[in-house]
Amino acid sequence: MKMKNENNTRVFQGSQETSTILQGEKTKKNKAISIGAVFSKCLALLLLGAISLSASAAPVFAATDVIGAALYVSPAGNDAATGDIDAPLATPDGAKAYLQAHKSDYPDGATVYFREGVYTLFEAVSFTEKDLPNVTFCAYGNEDVTFTAAAPLSGFSETTVNGVKAYSMKTDRRFNALYHPERAIATPRYPASGSFTVKGVERADELFPDNKGWWDASNGCTAFIADREEVRVDFSQPEAVYCRITHAWLDEIARIRFYDEADGKVGLGRPATYEVKPGDVYWFENVFEALDAPGEWYLDERGGILYYIPFDGETAKDLTLYAPVSPYLLAIDGCGGLTFDHIRFTGSEWTLAAPPEDGGTRKEYDIDAYQASTDCDAAVNIQNADGIVFRNCEFTDIGNTALRFIKNCHACAVKNCLFRHIGSTAIAVYGENTAPDAANAAEAMSGFTITNNLIEAYGRNTYESTGVHLMYVKDSEARHNEIHDGYYTGLSCGWIWGHEYQVTENIQITDNLIYDIGQGWLSDLGGMYLLGEQRGTRIARNVICNVTRGTGANDYGGNGIYTDAGSSYFTIENNLIYDCAANGINIGGYNKDHTVRGNIVAFCKLSAFDPGWGDGLEDDHTCDCTGNVFYADDAPVILDLSETATFTESNNLLWDRSEGEKIFGSDGYSGNYEKKTKLSAADARRNGFLLADVIADPLFEDPENRDFTLRADSPAFSEIGFTAVDFNLAGIAAGETVGCGGEWRRGATARVNDLSAYPNACAEAKISYGAKRLLRRSCMTAAAALLFAAAVTNVLIIRINRGLPARRRLQLLLCAPLALILLAPGYYFFAVNWQMVPYGVCLGASTLCAGAALWLALRRLPVRLAAIVCAAAASMCATFYINNILHYDVALAFGVGALIQSAVVFACALALRRQSLKEPRQDR
Repeated sequence: MKMKNENNTRVFQGSQETSTILQGEKTKKNKAISIGAVFSKCLALLLLGAISLSASAAPVFAATDVIGAALYVSPAGNDAATGDIDAPLATPDGAKAYLQAHKSDYPDGATVYFREGVYTLFEAVSFTEKDLPNVTFCAYGNEDVTFTAAAPLSGFSETTVNGVKAYSMKTDRRFNALYHPERAIATPRYPASGSFTVKGVERADELFPDNKGWWDASNGCTAFIADREEVRVDFSQPEAVYCRITHAWLDEIARIRFYDEADGKVGLGRPATYEVKPGDVYWFENVFEALDAPGEWYLDERGGILYYIPFDGETAKDLTLYAPVSPYLLAIDGCGGLTFDHIRFTGSEWTLAAPPEDGGTRKEYDIDAYQASTDCDAAVNIQNADGIVFRNCEFTDIGNTALRFIKNCHACAVKNCLFRHIGSTAIAVYGENTAPDAANAAEAMSGFTITNNLIEAYGRNTYESTGVHLMYVKDSEARHNEIHDGYYTGLSCGWIWGHEYQVTENIQITDNLIYDIGQGWLSDLGGMYLLGEQRGTRIARNVICNVTRGTGANDYGGNGIYTDAGSSYFTIENNLIYDCAANGINIGGYNKDHTVRGNIVAFCKLSAFDPGWGDGLEDDHTCDCTGNVFYADDAPVILDLSETATFTESNNLLWDRSEGEKIFGSDGYSGNYEKKTKLSAADARRNGFLLADVIADPLFEDPENRDFTLRADSPAFSEIGFTAVDFNLAGIAAGETVGCGGEWRRGATARVNDLSAYPNACAEAKISYGAKRLLRRSCMTAAAALLFAAAVTNVLIIRINRGLPARRRLQLLLCAPLALILLAPGYYFFAVNWQMVPYGVCLGASTLCAGAALWLALRRLPVRLAAIVCAAAASMCATFYINNILHYDVALAFGVGALIQSAVVFACALALRRQSLKEPRQDR
């Protein structure tokens, strides 16, 4: 598989150019309304034939399989006309109203042809159950048809702003987005590149200071402390400035309430969704003082003046920009069978996401969007409608989500469409989680086809957006799409974290090309992000590369394929994944029963494959991993191997070209991948892995230049029976056309292709895995032996001192045996299954046992208290140091802590025995 390499930027070569137009035209006529109508329509046929003959050099398009009778619309038309080709209507609303008024004349539906031009929509074209179904809206011939929600702005004059030449104009319009006919333009950003970091947060500035969870409203941060050495600006219009904080999987966006230069405090106009922490990344947007670079614009709402910094060659006289007049283009609710063909949708407004009406605390406090831009509005909204098709359309310069199916939609399709410069998600299918036995079970979304679409430069206003998002939909497919240049996940499928029911199942995600994802801003993302139990869902023959994450202090992730918490039953096969900042394939927490086979994964910084961990049940099994080629360079091939690993693997080809047989990563401290340790193949075998795997160079044709074609003599063929896949077929299928045609020019987007900023997962072990395992088992054995010896000693004390009261006898009998009994569950609940509450109970109880032993052995109260505190502190500090500082091993940490407590109990038993021998009948 060959890649282009221009300016050190690797881009998949197999992507298809955005091309033009289908050929051929078929016209089916319905019965005539009158003799005049018959004549007009016959004349239209003759004209169409003449046009087809005269345009042999330029292909002509008309809708394939034209439905019913034809109707014509032109910007030069009149909505009071008859809609014939020589008397066209003027607007989409006019055509819709005409069809509604003449429903009986169109029993087989209709085809509405739009003549070349721009149709400005000041509000959405709305389709309801009252409108005529089974209608195709398409461009006439090869003409350029645009539906826009933006109106032109012209009449600029030259001025000077911040010491540079600018153009300005008076306007009483208010808008959040502005579009250039040829380039991407933006509001001024401070700093112009890079970012600042949060210095701190004061408890008084949190709505819910005791809530530190990500899943609710977090702590409701309303302000944070900036570093005054970083932020050196006096905002002249602070009420117009936006602050954007990127952390976790979300970018918080809020206008600032104030900036106090004296103490560096930044007040947010709406509370943050997630906890704002020191080290989080942020910057300011729409800053008048930063307006100085070509392509930047600023709307002074106080004075009603629009400023623009021109590119070279632009003149004030000839400059026309386009400002949105509406966030909406289409709204379909209850009208089915609609097709939109060869139409460009563009120019919609950007609005901040608002919490849903049933958003509870989020609604009450106007807390920012939750996740994956699911609260963002859309330019095209569709619900309660079947058979909606978008074919060879273009969505460009869209402020929010481009195309959103909300609920109760079936057999809909998005084919051969172009999505560029999208503010949020390109294609969103957001169904409802309808239970099979519910009264509205038939409304569960199904039958979607999303194929041969080119999606690029998405999430431009809301970073946490996805290229394609399939949520609560079944029996659907996403094939041969090309998705790139986004700041968050390329394709997301599923919802529900955990093993609860979700309607999503049987989704075929195949032959897609996904690259340049993340680009150094957000966390917890993937080229594909998969979630929940999805029986029958298959991910096959996709190419995913160059997936990165943020580089801030709190950032993590950046996987190729990422099955998050509770995901189950996916088949992941025959994919090519490489150059990811985290894992190539990451099986997340408490996943179940995936099949991972026949994949090639290479050059990922954490590992080629992380098999994940289960939920502690006896039937835990995260995945079967077989027949894969995993390739690394000074990083683990497989990460998170442990004695309690919950996956099975065999017949894989494993290789690290610089590390020899140290190709695994151990189960070191889970929260810090950099502190995990490398495992040799011998250690892995002793640990129950490498059952039937092959460690050998797979012999790629040119891995340095990302050609992962396997040579004919590759051991992948001879040793593991690998079946080669032509990955050049991923992306737009050969021979397919995308969009309406015509050229598209945009400014370059900065991408992160160099992964050197991301650390490899594993360090060299300070102690070998085998030695660490021996230490852990030795500590646990020694602790158990000491507790057993203490129990025997206490029994001897009772026999020697037969006059002890019953209460003291009971204390002596219970102290050591109880600690011994708590040793096993404490080890199990924490070291094996990470169940913190039971572990805390066991650790606390065993500490009490050690304290009770000290209380019995010592006479003076101050000495007793001091000894109990010191013993507990020694155990806790040792556990913390080994686990949180050295990051050796959680089980080893517990073992050392338990050993210290056991030694205390045993020492107390010996002391009591000596006292009993001296004073055999005295009650101590």
